[in-house]
Amino acid sequence: MMIARDLWIGIVGGAPALLATLGVVGLSIAGFNRRTTLEVRYADEGELALEEKRFGHAEMCFERLLDLGTDKPKAQFGLARTYYAKDDKPRAMALVQQLAPPNTKGYGPAHRWLGDYLLSQAKASPTFELSAFAHYQHALEDDPNSPDTHRRLLVMLQRQGDYARAERHIAELERLNSLDLYVKAHFYWQWSNRLGTTEPGQAQLLRQRALDQIGAAVSGLEHNVARSPDDHGTRLKLASIYAIQKKYAESEILLVEGRKRSDLPAYREALGNVYLAWSNSLAEDEAASSKRLALLLRALQLVPNSPHAYSQLAELGELEGEAALQARTALQQKLVDHPQPALIHLLLAQLAWNRSDEAQALFHMERAQQIESPLAPAVINNLAYYLAHKSEPDYPKALALIEPLVAKYPKELRFLDTRGRVYAKLRRDKEALMDLEKAAPAVRDKHSLYLALSGIYERLGMGEQAMEYAKAAAAAKRKPKR
Repeated sequence: MMIARDLWIGIVGGAPALLATLGVVGLSIAGFNRRTTLEVRYADEGELALEEKRFGHAEMCFERLLDLGTDKPKAQFGLARTYYAKDDKPRAMALVQQLAPPNTKGYGPAHRWLGDYLLSQAKASPTFELSAFAHYQHALEDDPNSPDTHRRLLVMLQRQGDYARAERHIAELERLNSLDLYVKAHFYWQWSNRLGTTEPGQAQLLRQRALDQIGAAVSGLEHNVARSPDDHGTRLKLASIYAIQKKYAESEILLVEGRKRSDLPAYREALGNVYLAWSNSLAEDEAASSKRLALLLRALQLVPNSPHAYSQLAELGELEGEAALQARTALQQKLVDHPQPALIHLLLAQLAWNRSDEAQALFHMERAQQIESPLAPAVINNLAYYLAHKSEPDYPKALALIEPLVAKYPKELRFLDTRGRVYAKLRRDKEALMDLEKAAPAVRDKHSLYLALSGIYERLGMGEQAMEYAKAAAAAKRKPKR
């Protein structure tokens, strides 16, 4: 009993000290809460003032936030953006570059902001785009769960054509529940188009994956457009999906209505691309030539420099009839004012060749080769083919053109097909066989391909295989398009 009494006395005796300690802790908690409240208040007020262009008040809020010392990078980044908005760019950039050093991880939002800034200046220097990409990567190191950063890296990698790496960001956005089904569908559709001539099997798998995603996305988009007709982003997405589903008339209606509601340039481009896709879907129907020409002419009014439009005009020009004649005339007229004359020469050469006019074909190909252009690989490929197949072949020159091209672009099956045909002309049959069979999935003119393979097998003494390819050639509908 005495022990209990002594213990009670000890507790009571220590009470003043304990209460004093609790008082200090209470004051500390109150001070911390007050400090946190001030931090949130200054940050929120600063952001609001910056948005409303009250730059003096924004600067004051971020400076007070900096004085609190609890989140210096956030305060400094707010100040940097305020300086930039006030057109004090040297001061702003100096501060941002401290927060986001180029070669190491800094403050994620500052890296992202600087990446955006560099991308906006990328036309001034190609190196800016590389620097922007590095800043986005540092931003992701700072916060691996940032959907904004994953989206930026996804867009950049798509633009670079690196879909395999971009797919990682699709997966991360999905994990973070931040992936729009339309974005996923469009990603796999674009990837499938990219692989169309080099890896046809993989392209088909990706196309099916895109179509699977579209089925899940379309009903929600239709509902949103009906509820909010002026939601132009959603309207454009739905029109794009309709085009992928080959519902071209529905896509056209959506976009024409959108153009009535807004003068957004995106509507013009989207509608032009729908007409191009619609025209392309009619390529196998020669009876639809007039409709196809009308769609192409409409497309050219909206996207006047589209290479796809001119390629389709050339395809149409290979046929007979009034629509084909108008298509050839339209191409000829574009030699005068088209910003890429090499493209027009390339297409006119193709038309001339397919109409057995060797002189005109070689004239246009040689003119195209003299013009510096991104189309140089396609020009070299076609010129090599023409040189090997003209009435007086120049095999050494054809081979000198095509072999370095295949070495530089080993996955481009069109170039492999051309080299195989040159080898076949030179009777280098085993090499020709390897090239042509590998290139076969991407070759559109199956008739001439099967004839070439039949001849190769015949010369190799493999009569059964030669006969099978001869039958396939007879059954194939000829499509003389290169």
